[in-house]
Amino acid sequence: MELARNACLYAASQAAAVFDLLEFQWGREVIDNVLYSGMPRMFDKVNNKEKSADDRPMESAWSQTGLK
Repeated sequence: MELARNACLYAASQAAAVFDLLEFQWGREVIDNVLYSGMPRMFDKVNNKEKSADDRPMESAWSQTGLK
């Protein structure tokens, strides 16, 4: 588990470093939000094995949309 955690953190830090070097503006705010807010939050959630009321199996999420 420790190796997997370290690999995830390393990959995320490398993605952020490369993103910071890119010189584009269109959609930058969205990617910035994912890299610096969403990914760390989800990493912590998975790492701490937290569950919330909105967590549900993938089948449940698809069945609510009517897509298959």
